[in-house]
Amino acid sequence: QLDYGRFDTIGTKGSVTGPLSDNVSYRVSGSFRERNEATVENIAGSGSGGYDRTTARGQVLWNISDLSSLRVTVDYSDIDEDCCIPVSNFYPLSGIALLNATGATIPGLPGKPGVVNGVAGVHVDPFDRVVANNSATNTVVDDKGISLHFDHDFEWANFTTIGVYREYESEFVQDYDDTDSL
Repeated sequence: QLDYGRFDTIGTKGSVTGPLSDNVSYRVSGSFRERNEATVENIAGSGSGGYDRTTARGQVLWNISDLSSLRVTVDYSDIDEDCCIPVSNFYPLSGIALLNATGATIPGLPGKPGVVNGVAGVHVDPFDRVVANNSATNTVVDDKGISLHFDHDFEWANFTTIGVYREYESEFVQDYDDTDSL
């Protein structure tokens, strides 16, 4: 399968399954998805909302006998994204005054004056996809593993054992106040 969407999103995925012999079969599957930035920050014009994601998985099933089987599964996934920053559509006047006092800029201003829940402020167009923050956002995840699944039928009882090994590494960088003030 291959698809294309907004913000130059490109995706592909597929799988292959088949026999290796009379008692051994396999399945290999994978996917890749990539998207360009969906928002534009007001700091140096950098973007956010893009991502690269890759996954792969392979399995081999060995029917050792009518009573025993062994399945080996390996998998890998990789995520590298600069996601996600919320887009504001209303800035209260008190917040604007505070940000102006710190020298910060507010994306989308000037906007339309308005009131939300009794609070005076300025409405901005969220579809401009302009956000404010003072650091880049980034998420990097590497995940991989292997599992062994053995089954044996003793006719009077079933025996199953599963062994798994996983490695997981992640790094998250996020600007949570959504302003470009320091």
